Amino acid sequence: MGAVVSVREHQPPTFSSTADEDTATRYFIVKLLNDNYGPRTAVRAVMDNFGIRVGTWYRYGYEFESGCRAKTIGPASAVDGSRTLYTLQVEYSTTQPDEEETPEDPLDMATKWGPSGSRSEGKIVTNDKDGNPILNTCNDPITEGLEIERNIPWVRATKNVDAVDFGNLAKYTGAWNSARFLGQPENRVLCTELAYSGKQWHGDHPYYEMTGTFEFYDEEQFIELPSQGFNALFFKGQAQVATKARICAGSISPENMGGLNTRLENNTGMPVQSPVLLDEDGFVAVTGGDDDPAGRSHTITVDLKRSEPLARLGF
Repeated sequence: MGAVVSVREHQPPTFSSTADEDTATRYFIVKLLNDNYGPRTAVRAVMDNFGIRVGTWYRYGYEFESGCRAKTIGPASAVDGSRTLYTLQVEYSTTQPDEEETPEDPLDMATKWGPSGSRSEGKIVTNDKDGNPILNTCNDPITEGLEIERNIPWVRATKNVDAVDFGNLAKYTGAWNSARFLGQPENRVLCTELAYSGKQWHGDHPYYEMTGTFEFYDEEQFIELPSQGFNALFFKGQAQVATKARICAGSISPENMGGLNTRLENNTGMPVQSPVLLDEDGFVAVTGGDDDPAGRSHTITVDLKRSEPLARLGF
């Protein structure tokens, strides 16, 4: 945890209500590693560990029907003169600060969500919503698939940070959520972009804006590609060899195989240097007709996702 040994809510929240406002107060206690750190570190520990920013919602079960939002955070006070133990309060209210009450420190400002929207992209499908192959009117699978348009929702979030973290850029850009994030289960949210602004100032306080763009998917994303290569087992029923032999693609039939080490040729007698399609067992996928059981190539499904705990970005 770095500078922080522990941070916890040390007593239940208290509530009050008037004709104009419902309020609540939460109570926290923070233990720091040593006296090199101070009250500002304690406030930051509560904000980061509990996801609290000015303006964020906190619902109290049935206490308040509409809920409240954080209005003030801290300051932190040392416990009995201690330089490592601090308490602080977070005040929630159904009313929010006026413009002049905006936090002086930009790091205390709430995450800004938006803009948001959606984009369209084409997708090749070979199965219906139940996972069954899409069939033509002869009840044969449509092996080339169908191209459909799908909408991919996205949202952008911006928060203020005290430094540019190049480690975050490398770690989170292009990563999927390894745990539930933004209400979505794992491997459904993709961080397509993470960006930092140049240094900015709010009064005497420097800060950077960190912006993340997230896309939402309704299914796990995989890459599918045909199984093909220069090395393969020969035809089933002709010669099932224990090792894979080097071959080339071409006009393939049992008659032009010859021996196990024969290189396949096209119908002009020249070797073809492109890989040959393989079936599920690694044999040459012969396209010899409907009654040929080995006449289908195999599709390999590859998961290339890199997953990270996106919630640690703190949006």
